[in-house]
Amino acid sequence: MSVHYYVYAEVKVGNWWYSLNPTMKKADGTFSVRPIYDSCSAFFEIYNDLEENLIFRGIPDDMSPELRSLYHEDLDGKCEDWFSETTWRHVYEQSVFCVKYSNTVGRKIIKDRPHKYEGYVSKRAAADFETGEAEEIYDWLTSDEYKSLPDAEKKKYRYYEWDEPYDEYFVYRTIFERLSAMMYWFDFADAFDDRSVLWRSETGLNDVRLFIERG
Repeated sequence: MSVHYYVYAEVKVGNWWYSLNPTMKKADGTFSVRPIYDSCSAFFEIYNDLEENLIFRGIPDDMSPELRSLYHEDLDGKCEDWFSETTWRHVYEQSVFCVKYSNTVGRKIIKDRPHKYEGYVSKRAAADFETGEAEEIYDWLTSDEYKSLPDAEKKKYRYYEWDEPYDEYFVYRTIFERLSAMMYWFDFADAFDDRSVLWRSETGLNDVRLFIERG
């Protein structure tokens, strides 16, 4: 059975936590809360890295209503887990944990560096990579190596920036970019009776926490 991983986000403004997750209205009028990132086995090492920095496990009392709606209403209700009776609270303590964005993803991101790798890549290798015919780039040169080439050889290369699929930096950068977008839209949402609360608190990514769920 394959394991799936989900990353959800909340931001604290004043004394309250607010959902930063995409929320879509379904045809029946109910709403679907989606994770800001989801993956399968490729996320395993990153999951372990995040787990080393957890601040608590399970579902907290102050979770935002939108995110809380994803989990069973009665945490102390009985349920079956691997053929034994337990509670939903225990199930979530085994499958959900929380980390601070600033202590995990935020520490991995290099400002103004959207991609991990950069160099001079052969035009053929770049084309194969962009069309998905190759998952990695092997034929590339550093700046000094490129400068040492004859002019005729230089024409076979182009400056290129890239990430390898599901590379750790690629995943963290994707989470960062999606969070940044959600924070931008959150700032303009009608979530507050008094918007000055948001402005006075100077809310930013350092006020974000992430919930990591394995299912």
